[in-house]
Amino acid sequence: MESSEKTVIRIFPVLQMSCAACALSVEDILKALPGVQKAEVNYASQMARVAYDPGLIQPEILKKALLDLGYDLLTVSENEAAQETERQRQKSWEILKKDTIFSLVLSLPVFILGMFFMHWQTGWYLAWILSTPVVWFYGKRFHLTALKQLRHKSANMDTLVSMSTSTAYLFSIVALFIPGVFPNAEHPPLYFEAASVVISFILLGKLLEERAKRKTGSAIQKLLRMKVKEVTRMTADGQFENLPTDLVIPGDILLAKTGEAFAVDGKVLQGESYVNESAMTGEPIPAAKGPGSEVWAGTINGEGTLHYEATKTGNDTLLTRIIQSVQAAQGSKPPVQKLADSIARIFVPTVLSVAFLTFFLWWIFHPVEGLKHGLQAFLTVLVVACPCALGLATPTALMAGMGKAASEGILIKDASCLELAEKINAVVLDKTGTLTEGKPQLEAYHIVSSEWLSGFIALESLSSHPLAQAAVRAFPDQKPIELYAIETIPGKGIQGYFKGEVIRAGSLSWFSELGIKTPEQCLDKLQAWAHHGHSLIGFSVGDALEGIFAFTDPLKPFSKEVVRRLQKKNLVVHLLSGDHTHAVSRIANACGIKHFYGNMLPEEKAAYIRQLEGQGTRCLMVGDGINDSPALATATVSMAMGNGSDVALEAAQITLLKGDIQKIDRAIELSQQIMSVIRQNLFWAFAYNIIAIPIAAGALYPIWEYQPGPMLAGAAMALSSVSVVANSLRGNSTKT
Repeated sequence: MESSEKTVIRIFPVLQMSCAACALSVEDILKALPGVQKAEVNYASQMARVAYDPGLIQPEILKKALLDLGYDLLTVSENEAAQETERQRQKSWEILKKDTIFSLVLSLPVFILGMFFMHWQTGWYLAWILSTPVVWFYGKRFHLTALKQLRHKSANMDTLVSMSTSTAYLFSIVALFIPGVFPNAEHPPLYFEAASVVISFILLGKLLEERAKRKTGSAIQKLLRMKVKEVTRMTADGQFENLPTDLVIPGDILLAKTGEAFAVDGKVLQGESYVNESAMTGEPIPAAKGPGSEVWAGTINGEGTLHYEATKTGNDTLLTRIIQSVQAAQGSKPPVQKLADSIARIFVPTVLSVAFLTFFLWWIFHPVEGLKHGLQAFLTVLVVACPCALGLATPTALMAGMGKAASEGILIKDASCLELAEKINAVVLDKTGTLTEGKPQLEAYHIVSSEWLSGFIALESLSSHPLAQAAVRAFPDQKPIELYAIETIPGKGIQGYFKGEVIRAGSLSWFSELGIKTPEQCLDKLQAWAHHGHSLIGFSVGDALEGIFAFTDPLKPFSKEVVRRLQKKNLVVHLLSGDHTHAVSRIANACGIKHFYGNMLPEEKAAYIRQLEGQGTRCLMVGDGINDSPALATATVSMAMGNGSDVALEAAQITLLKGDIQKIDRAIELSQQIMSVIRQNLFWAFAYNIIAIPIAAGALYPIWEYQPGPMLAGAAMALSSVSVVANSLRGNSTKT
């Protein structure tokens, strides 16, 4: 939660929103309340970001204002809110899945009866019986939302679905039970199949949409689970006690045992160890910690016990700020509105106006059969305007496009990112695990006597440190010698004895403490390796340095080519990393990247992206670690490597399965392709209505005395739907 002297900025989960227009309504309600300075509601993440004056209004008043209009706002603590939101989303998902399945099962026989057994009288009544629960029970969400929109004098896609399906259903009821209305018809003009199939297809589209959105809170859940609930604190008399982390205050002396996570941010007072900071920095190599070193909440202590002083607690810890950063980015308002909903706002009142105007014009200007022609025109306009094509335009293109992307190893989780991906002009890359393998390997070494190499491997084979494991992997055929009195020195290295001689492997700073000097002939190599960003460990026998080993995190095979292809698309490439600047510079120079920064914390990566976007740049962020999640959530479009952390995968909108960086530019191409198909579908669906509605109203009658009936309108509607689906399959099967 951010705050200033008179303003509090807080993220609230919002429940019962069923469409983007609902989010607009909630936003308008919140903005209208006295004391609320700003409100942004995100339908995709189901979050509201509200800036308010606590002296004028409290969260309970916000909640009451929304409850009065059928929505809800969770004001409990972040842990309780996350759990309740997840419970509500799971419940909604199960209901939607059940409604979709039963609706499809019932609609299939109705469709078959309407298309192939239209003259079978018993089939008419079967179609009525089967379509009734589809339209009024499984489709009730559309009717309820339409009524809610009507209360707010608004309209959306649900309004179109409700209006057209209920009209088609009620028209069919009249035709079935009052056949005299259509005395010259061979059989009653029934549209039960149109009403039920529309409901089923739209439900299926919503199910696919929800499947992509239902894990929105998973990244937050995983981050919250990193928080330590209980900590060991030193009392004034030197004893230790266990207490909830919430009770820790700055200045408390805390204990972190081997394998434990740090409860709060702090400074080491006593002890030495290696700490796994990959959650914060993204770097796989544990950092050595000793007195004076900084530690962060959520990072994991290695071998050794550390006493540390709490410096930042509660909402001030880096982990909590990361959580808040992800929440803020996910809860912010999207940059664009759904195109279909935008069209619907104009389309719905236009269709209704045309239908009623048509009815009255026929009634007035055709005094003999004006009522009959007017009623037929009114119903035909509504049936022909049934939003099958408009409703299928987006979901079918997404289904086909996302299916093709998945077959190529690209998982698109958030459809809203597609129209943003084609507008990006910068790509921000993480280093470790994205451009590099994220797994250290031996790059070079210098050893005075090769006979001691087996002694070095013998020591490192007993260590769990990533650099030690990399050394062992580099010499698979080296047979280790037998050592005794093995001792691990936390934060420094490992030592043992062979034939009465002490041998050591570890950090060069440790060797310096022991008075083991680097020979003159090794200094040039040492400085060169350090300058190129290599991680170094030494090996000594007695008081003499016998070897230096340099490790690096190698580039992935296609990293240079990927950067070249991105730059060829006129995309500016940036490289951000928590690693030290020399290592980042080496990778940037190897790949031809001009904009690069090292030693960056998670918040600094997110701030860098905010700065770029504040200058009008639209960024695609590619990362793989927990430390990348704030930047991923902040960027216009986010992309995660499939072999990265769970939090990064959940925070990102696009995932590259198996971490294949060659798919970065392909994902951009597919996004452009899918959006092109969606626009084509929407254009033709809308053009169909522009052409069909005047004809349905009777525009051809004065010329040829021809007026189409609802039956032909239903056929035209079906044809438009088929054309949209066919275009989706065609457009997304094309290779670029």
